[in-house]
Amino acid sequence: MSIFDNTTSKGTFFEKAQRFGKSFMLPIAVLPAAGLLLGIGGAFSNPNTIKAYPFLNITWLQNIFTIMADAGSIVFANLAILFAVGIAVGLARSDRGTAGLASLLAFLVMNSTIHSLLKITDTLAKNNLAQAGQGMSLGIQTLETGVFGGIVVGIMTYYLHNKYNKIELPQFLGFFGGSRFIPIISSFAAIFLGAIMFVIWPHFQKIIFSIGSIVGSTGYIGTLIYGFILRMLGPFGLHHIFYLPFWTTALGGSAIINGQLVEGTQRIFFAQLGDPSTTHYYIGISRFMSGRFITMMFGLIGACLAMYQTARPEKKKIVGGLLLSAALTSFLTGITEPIEFSFLFVAPALYVLHAFFDGCAFMIAHMLQITVGQTFSGGFIDFIWSASRCF
Repeated sequence: MSIFDNTTSKGTFFEKAQRFGKSFMLPIAVLPAAGLLLGIGGAFSNPNTIKAYPFLNITWLQNIFTIMADAGSIVFANLAILFAVGIAVGLARSDRGTAGLASLLAFLVMNSTIHSLLKITDTLAKNNLAQAGQGMSLGIQTLETGVFGGIVVGIMTYYLHNKYNKIELPQFLGFFGGSRFIPIISSFAAIFLGAIMFVIWPHFQKIIFSIGSIVGSTGYIGTLIYGFILRMLGPFGLHHIFYLPFWTTALGGSAIINGQLVEGTQRIFFAQLGDPSTTHYYIGISRFMSGRFITMMFGLIGACLAMYQTARPEKKKIVGGLLLSAALTSFLTGITEPIEFSFLFVAPALYVLHAFFDGCAFMIAHMLQITVGQTFSGGFIDFIWSASRCF
């Protein structure tokens, strides 16, 4: 049985895969607010910013910025937990609260198991946790599995929830039947998952770093391919699955910031925002993020103008109204579906060309080393917030 349930229909498979992709949006939805808190708070409490703008050096104002930065950073420090719970809740068809609770318990048990095995094997790092591939998660010293660990826990919990949430136990154990059985079975399963992760994750981490090196070695062409694939997956709702590892795991690069190992382009970007020693932003931002602004704020606006100009005279008023609202949505928020679906089905070859141009946008951003990161989209609102924090 797959995580998408058994299916023999290609259409059904993509429907399940799309639902899986959409489950990522639940934890992603909290990132805009967290990004704003961390970005604004970190930028305006930065010693370099205070030095440049002395009027910000007011105690009560700096206290507010510090609280904002801490409130935002705690979200990004616990992304794995958010994805573990969010994916389980997003995929569950019923009784989603139980699925979320079970996933949280499983996440804690998995990391506690890893911690115990590190102690038993005398490999628990005393210093330089980052260099040992270890970190802290809710006070537990464990392997730095990052968002991948949370995703695996979320999928495992969903599978168990889907299979056992209607289970009937013998009468004397009846209280633990049904949905109450899910946190129990998930916790036991997490012990085995923790043991498996303890064995395979160090090797998997090496593979991820190797893949990241390969992506880096492909240069501008690799960046173009990244943008092209990202846009081609959009209609299927699978683009979140593709870009998320680059944003949140070592596939998008890694850096030591303030003595901590930070993996993933977006996580590095936010960590650098709060680091007063930052002088240059991570180049991965230009590869995996900045190109979206070019397409969403300008490229698709041009596409709307082209469609309006080629519309029949008697239809221009109707077409103009539709395209104007779609263009404003794309420009301001980075939501492109209203435009893309207007020509995807009537001109699929044109959509492929659009995806190629999107890849070119990423490549241009890489070539020009444009390092404007993202919190949630590639629109003007996010551009203003991100760009203001970069300078």
